[in-house]
Amino acid sequence: MVGTLRGQCSQVPYTMIPLKDCYLSVLTVANILLAASKSGKVLVWCLKTNQRLEVLEHESEIASMKLSPQDKYLAVAEKKGKVTLWELPRFTKTCEVNTKFQVSSIEPQTDLVFMAGKALKAIDTSGRELASLELEDPVTSLCNCEEYLAGGTTNGKIKFWNKQNLHQEFELEAHRSEVTCLEKTQNFLVSSGNDSSVKLWNLKSKKCQTVIRGHSGPVSCLAVTEDQKYIISGSKDKGIKFWDLNTERHELEVLSQEGTLTGVCVTKDFNFLVSCSEESIRVWHLSNIPGDHFYKESQTAVKQLAFTPDNQHLIVGFADGKLQLHEMLLSTVDAEFGKHKTPICSLAVQGDLMASGSWEGSIYLWDLEFQEEKGLLEGHTQKVTGLAFEKEVLYSCSEDSTLIVWDLEQMTQIKTIEVKEGKVHCMKVANETMILGCSREIVIWNTQNAKCPQHLGSVKAHLDNITSLDILEAIAVSGSSDCTVKVWNIAEEKLMCNFEGHKGPVNSVTFSENNSCVFSASEDKTVKVWSYFEETMLVSLEIPSCPYSILLDPLYANILLGTQQGVYILKNPLLADSITVFPNRYSAVFLYHVLQLLDNKKPEYNPAWNNYIIFPWRINILHILAYANHVSSLSLALKAKAPFFSSSALETPLSMAVMRRNRFSADMFLEHCHLYENNGVWKSFEVLLPALNIAGLSNIKKLYEEGFVKVEQDTIPGSGVLKADPPLVHLSETGFIHPENFLEENISKKLEEAVEFKTSRFCINLVSGSEESINFLKSLVMCGNKKVFEAEMIESIILWKWRKDQWFYYGMAFIHLLVMIFLALHSLMLSENFALVAIMLVLSLVPFSFELCKILDSTFLYFMEPWNIFEVFRLVFLLFYSGFWLADYRDFEFDILLPVIVVLVWIRGIVYAKHFDSTRLLIITFESVANKMFGFMLVLAVTILGFGVALEVAGSNQRKVLTVSLDELSSLEWVVLVIGVVVVFLLLVNIFIAVVVVTHWKNNQQHKTLEWKELSKLVLDYEIALFWRRNSGQSMYIQQCTTPNITYINTQSTLELNKQISKYKQAKKTKRNGDDLEKVRNEMQNIKEEISGIKQELKFSIDGVLKQVIQEISSIKDKNIKMLWLILVSLARSQDFFVISDLHYDIAYNPNYEEKYLCHNVSTTFNQNLHPIPTPFAKPMGRFGCDAPLELLKSSLEFLQGLNPDPEFILLLGDSIGHFTSQLLNPSGIYYRPYNKALINLTFQKVAQAIKDYFPNTKVVPIIGNNDGYSDYEIPEGQEGIEYLDFLYEQWKPLAGEISGSFSDGGYYYTYTRSGLKVVCLNSNYFSIKVEGFEATAEEQLDWLDEELKNSEEQVILIMHIPPGVGMWNLGDQLWHPSYTTRFISIMQTHQNKVSMILCGHVHHGNFQSIPETEIPILLHPSISPIFGNNPGVRYYHLSENYQVFTDYTLNLYTQEVGSWQEEYNFYNLYKLSKLNTEAVYNQIKNNYDLLLKFLMHSHGLGVVEGISEEQIWKISTGVNYEHEKAFAKKSVLCLMKFLPYEEFKNCRDS
Repeated sequence: MVGTLRGQCSQVPYTMIPLKDCYLSVLTVANILLAASKSGKVLVWCLKTNQRLEVLEHESEIASMKLSPQDKYLAVAEKKGKVTLWELPRFTKTCEVNTKFQVSSIEPQTDLVFMAGKALKAIDTSGRELASLELEDPVTSLCNCEEYLAGGTTNGKIKFWNKQNLHQEFELEAHRSEVTCLEKTQNFLVSSGNDSSVKLWNLKSKKCQTVIRGHSGPVSCLAVTEDQKYIISGSKDKGIKFWDLNTERHELEVLSQEGTLTGVCVTKDFNFLVSCSEESIRVWHLSNIPGDHFYKESQTAVKQLAFTPDNQHLIVGFADGKLQLHEMLLSTVDAEFGKHKTPICSLAVQGDLMASGSWEGSIYLWDLEFQEEKGLLEGHTQKVTGLAFEKEVLYSCSEDSTLIVWDLEQMTQIKTIEVKEGKVHCMKVANETMILGCSREIVIWNTQNAKCPQHLGSVKAHLDNITSLDILEAIAVSGSSDCTVKVWNIAEEKLMCNFEGHKGPVNSVTFSENNSCVFSASEDKTVKVWSYFEETMLVSLEIPSCPYSILLDPLYANILLGTQQGVYILKNPLLADSITVFPNRYSAVFLYHVLQLLDNKKPEYNPAWNNYIIFPWRINILHILAYANHVSSLSLALKAKAPFFSSSALETPLSMAVMRRNRFSADMFLEHCHLYENNGVWKSFEVLLPALNIAGLSNIKKLYEEGFVKVEQDTIPGSGVLKADPPLVHLSETGFIHPENFLEENISKKLEEAVEFKTSRFCINLVSGSEESINFLKSLVMCGNKKVFEAEMIESIILWKWRKDQWFYYGMAFIHLLVMIFLALHSLMLSENFALVAIMLVLSLVPFSFELCKILDSTFLYFMEPWNIFEVFRLVFLLFYSGFWLADYRDFEFDILLPVIVVLVWIRGIVYAKHFDSTRLLIITFESVANKMFGFMLVLAVTILGFGVALEVAGSNQRKVLTVSLDELSSLEWVVLVIGVVVVFLLLVNIFIAVVVVTHWKNNQQHKTLEWKELSKLVLDYEIALFWRRNSGQSMYIQQCTTPNITYINTQSTLELNKQISKYKQAKKTKRNGDDLEKVRNEMQNIKEEISGIKQELKFSIDGVLKQVIQEISSIKDKNIKMLWLILVSLARSQDFFVISDLHYDIAYNPNYEEKYLCHNVSTTFNQNLHPIPTPFAKPMGRFGCDAPLELLKSSLEFLQGLNPDPEFILLLGDSIGHFTSQLLNPSGIYYRPYNKALINLTFQKVAQAIKDYFPNTKVVPIIGNNDGYSDYEIPEGQEGIEYLDFLYEQWKPLAGEISGSFSDGGYYYTYTRSGLKVVCLNSNYFSIKVEGFEATAEEQLDWLDEELKNSEEQVILIMHIPPGVGMWNLGDQLWHPSYTTRFISIMQTHQNKVSMILCGHVHHGNFQSIPETEIPILLHPSISPIFGNNPGVRYYHLSENYQVFTDYTLNLYTQEVGSWQEEYNFYNLYKLSKLNTEAVYNQIKNNYDLLLKFLMHSHGLGVVEGISEEQIWKISTGVNYEHEKAFAKKSVLCLMKFLPYEEFKNCRDS
C-alpha cells in the first residue's frame, strides 16, 4: 500500500501555459495569473479554467510589477521609466507616469507608489511626484517594511529609507554580490542574492537571523506564502525550493522549466505555484483540489436537509421558512413550499409524505407526489426541534418540553407527554428506539408500541445543550454546544467515545454506515470525521460558511451541508478514488516529505504533518514512518501524539512495523504506548499481542505494565481487601468493572489478603481451550524476551490459570504413580499376570489421549520438549510389550522391553515434580544441565563406543595385547589403571559439578521468569487437550486483577495510611460544606499527625536495617571486632566498578612497524605515499603514536580481572575503534568505504568478545565515541544509520542487558546495574563543535535527558564520551557547541540532586571539571591507547555512602621491556578527600605547584616513568613549550577545571 504510494506520487504535477513570449515576472490575485513579458505585455490568465482572459499592453519591456495592499490596483514599471497603474478587478488603466530614469523595481502602497533604479522616487496614485532622491548604488529591488522602505542594491547592501522624506536611516551588509529580491514576513525581512543564499533579517536588532543555503546558482526570485509558513525561492540552477520559516528546513523542491527562472509566486489558497522563465510558464498543482462547491448558493441560510425515500430529490429548508424540492440529477428546483413564516427547524419524510416544523411551533404536512399541503398540526408553543415518522404515527418534540404523538389519518393528537428532563432540542427514531436531546441529557424511549412510547431511562451526556443526534443500530451519537461529540451504547447506557476537537458548538452529526465513522459539522466552519471504533479523529475539512445541518448522499460519496450561504457539497474523503491528501493545504509539500522518507533520504520530522491523511488508503505519518523504519522521527511523532488508527486495509502503524520486521519501530510504539489513552489504540495492541510476544521486543514488558493500570474510579477504591477467598483474576462477559467485588474495610483480615486493585486494558479471552487463549499462551511459550514474565499482568493471568488447571496435573501424576506401582508389581512379583499389563494399558489411555491432542495441535512445539519424547517412547514400548506378551515372546519381552519401559516410566515421572513449587526450579536446573552437557556427553559416548568397537575388532584378530585378563596385570599396571579410572571419574564429576553450579546460579538469578514460563507451558498443554472448547463461542475477559502483598515492607501500615488519607479527604470536604470549622480543623490536624507517623514506619528499608546494625556495633567494646564489623557493613553498601576509555583497538596493528607508519604494514589515506618498512624492534604491547593492539586490550582486561573478577559493572566510555581504521586502504591499495565499514564492524565484535571472555557475568555499559562511526566525527544517517545502530544494539545487548528504546533515536539510552543503580548514557557526538546538521537530534537528546532526570527517583551516574567543557591540548580546545553547553549546565543545575557524578572520555587523560553552582563532579579518564604519548590507563572506582574514591592503574611503555600494570595513584592518598569533589581538588592545586605537577603527571600515566622531566610532563599534557608559556599554561589548566563554557574559559585564561 505504501509502496504503491511511492510509485503513484513521483513528482509534483504541473500544467504548461503554451506561450511564445519571454516572461520576466509573475503575480497572482485570487485565481488569476498576471505574467509580465519582455514585449511589454501583461498576460491575464485564469488558473482554474486554464484560459486567457485578456492582455494588458505596454510600450516597452516590463522591469517590475507588484500589487498594492488589498489588491486594489496593479503597478507596472517599464524599463524606460514609464509607470502604469491598473485598477482591479476590472483591469482599467487609472494612471500613467513617465519618470526620467530607468526603473528596475516598484513598490505600490495604498495611496502612493515608490519606484527605484539609479534614483528613488515617490508618487501618489494620480501621478503627482511627492519626493525624489539620487542614489549612489543602483537599487535592484524594493520592499515595504512598515515604517521603512527597504531597497537591495547592486553591491550587496540593503538600505532603509524613511517613507515620508526618503531620508536614509541605516543600511545592512547583506550579500557578497547583487541583492536580487526582497520580501517581508511578519517577523523578518527576507533577502536573496547572486551569492546563492537566502537570508532572514531581524529589523529590530538589525542583524541577520539565519542564512539559508541550498541553491547551486544565484537566487533570482522569492515569494512568501500568505500564511507566512514558507519561503519559496527560485534560482538560475533551475530549482524551486520551499523553506519552512519556523524550522528553516528545506521541505520541497521542484525542477523548473528550461532556461533561467525569472519569477515565482503562489496563490493565496496555496493550490497553485506559478514559475516563469524566458521560455515558458508552468503552473504547479500544489494541492489536490477536491472539487468542493456550492450546489445551491443562496442569500438565505439553509437550516435543514433531507432526501426523499427514492433518493432522487433533495429537500432544502431555509431560514425564511421556505421549502424547496430539488431534482438531484438535473440540479433543478421541482417544487417550492412557502407556508412557514419562520425558519425551518426540523424535517421528516416517509413515502410521499413530508413533515416540516418551524420556529413558531407549527407543523405542516406535505404531499410530495402532488406537491401540495396536506394539513397543519398545532400543539406546540415553541419551536419544533424534532420530527420522526414511526409506522402510522408522527412524533414531534419542542423546546416547550413536550413530546406529541400524532395520528396521521385523523390529523389529531394521540398523546402529549411532558418531558421531565426539560427542553427538547433534537430527536432521532430508529429500530423501535427514540432518543431525545433534552438540555444536557439523552432520554431513551421504546417505540415498539408506536402510539404509546415507553420511557426507558436517561443519561447525563454533555455540559451544554445537546444540538443533534443520530442512531445506528444500538449506537447513538450526540453533538453539543459544549463543542464535543460523543458516541453511546444506548442498550447499556454507556459512553463509548468522547471526541474533543471542535472550537465551536456542534450543530449537526450523522453516522456513515459503511465505515464505522461519525461526521460532525460545527460553527467553527469545519467538518470533522471521527472513527468511533478507534476513538480518534481522521480528517478535519474547512468550509467557507457556517454549517447548520449535515447529510451524506445515498452512496456516501458526498457530504451535503446546509450553510449560511446555501447547500455546500464536499467529496467524502473516505471514498476517494485517487490519491487525495487532507487537509488540502500544503498537501504537495506533505507528499514530497513522504516520498523523501520512502526513499530513505530521511528528512527531519515536522509536527505540522501529524494531522495529514492520504486517501484512499487512509494512512498518515505514523504509517509512513513505521513502514520506512525511521525510528528517530517516529519517536518524535509518537511524543507529539500523532493520530494512531488503521488504514483502509486494516493495518495499524504498529502492525505494519511488526509485519515488516522493523523491530526498532515496533519497539518505539511500545515505549510510547502510555501516551495514548483511547481504547481504540489499545484494541489494536491487543490484536497483536501474540506477535509482539514472539518478536522479543525490549519494551513488551512496558506495554503490559501500561496495559495493567490501577483502578481510578470514584466508586472503586485503589486498594484494600477483597471479599473472602478472592481469586487473582475476576472475569466478566463484558469486561466492565463491578464495584460490588471491592471492599475497602476489613483491615483486620490477614495481611496476605491485602491487594491493589488493577484493571486490564486488553480484552484477552481467558476461556480455557478457546482459540484466543491458546494462541496467547503459545506466544508466551515462544517468547524470547524473558522480561515479559516479569509483567504483573502476565503473572496474574498465568497464576490464575495454573490454580484452575493444576488439579488435572495432580490427576495425571496420580495415574502415573499407579502405573509405576503396577509396573513394579508386574516386574518383581506377578510377571505372569496379564491383568496388570491390561490395567497399565487402560491407565495409559488418558496420557495417550493427552499426548495425541498436543501432537495434532503443534507437532513442532511438541517434539521441542524432551520430556514429550520420553512419554511417546514409553507409550509405544508399553504397547509393543503388551503385543509381545500376548504373542508369548517372553525372552525378548523381559530381557529388553521391560527394562526399557521401567527406565522410561521413572524418567517420565521426574517431570511431575514440575507441578510443585518447591521442586520446579530443581527440575528446570536439571534440564538446563542436561542441555548444556548434551554435546559433551554425546562425544564421550561416541568415543567410548568407538573404543569398544576397536577393542572388539582387535580381539577378533587375536591381538593379545587387547585381550589381556585382569588377573594377568602386574602391580604397576593395576596402579596405572586405578589412577586413570579415578582421574577420569573425578574429571567428569568436576565438569558436572561446575556446570550444575553455574546453571543453578544463573537460574537463581532469573528463577521467577523461568517458573512463569514453565507454568505457561503446563497451562498451554492442558488447554490444547480441551479441543471441544475451540469454537464454543464463550467469552470471558479479564476484568480486574489483584496482586498480593502490594507493600513489601509493612502492609498493615499501608492500608492504615490509605484509610487515614480517605478520612482526611472527607474532613476537607466537610470543611468546605461549612460545618463546625474548629472541630474539623482539630480532626484534620490529628489525622495529619497519624499519617506522618505511618509514613515514618514505611521508611523502614535496608538503610534502616544497616543503621540499626551500626548502632549495635557501636556498643561492642573490642575495637578490632568493631572495626571488622564496620568494614563488613561498609562493603555491604559499596559499589565497585571499572572504567575503560578510548581503547582505540587498531585491527591493523603490526608490532614490527614504527609510529611514522601508524604501526601498519598497509597505507591509509592519511599516509598514502609512504611505503612501510619493518623495524627489528617489535612492540607487541603498543607504541606511542599508535593505537592499541589486541594484546594491550587483553592485558588490561586480564589485569582488571585479577583486581576483581566480579565487579558491579564496567563502563566502556567510547572510541573502541582505532583512529585510522576508517582510512585504511584495501588490499588493492585504494580506499573502498564498504571495506572500512566491515573492518569497523569486525573491531566492535572483537572488542565485545574480548570483554565477554574475561567478564562473562558482568554487566558492561558501552557508549558511542567520535571515532566509532564510519569516519571520525561522522554520524551515520538514513538507512546506513539505522543499520549502524541496529548492529551496535546486537553487539552491546549481550554486554549491557537491558537497553532502553531511546537507543534507536540516536545511540543514547539508560540501563540499570545489578544493584539497581541507573546509568544514563549520552551520545555526545551530537553536541561536538565538529558536527553540524544534527541540531534537532541534539535538542531531542537533551530533552530526553531532562525528562529522564525529572522522572528518576534515585541518583544516577551520567556517562558520555566527549565532555562538555574545554580540552587541555593546546591549552584550550573547544569541545561542544556553546548553546548545548549552556543547556546542559541548566539541566544539571535543575536536577543536581539526581546526578551523583558525570564520567567522560575522549581526552585520553584523567582530569576534573565542574558544573557551576552544583557539587556534581565531572571526571575525565585515561585511555588504553598510547597514541598521544600517555601511558595506557584504566580506573577502578569504589563508592559507598560515606566515601567515593578511585585508583588509576598504568602500564609503563617507556621502558624497553614492558612490565606489568602498576598503581598510578589513589585519589584519597593524593588529595586526602573521601568524596569526589572537583571544587576541593581545584582549591588544593591552584596554589600548590608541586601538587599541580603531580596532577598532570598522574593524569597521563607518567608517575611510573623514572626520571621524567617537568618539561616533558607539560609537553605531553598540553602540547605546548612550558618554558615559553609558563604562567599562561598554569592558568589555562586551572581555568578549564573551573569553567565549561568556552567564552568563560577564555576570559579566565586571558585575564
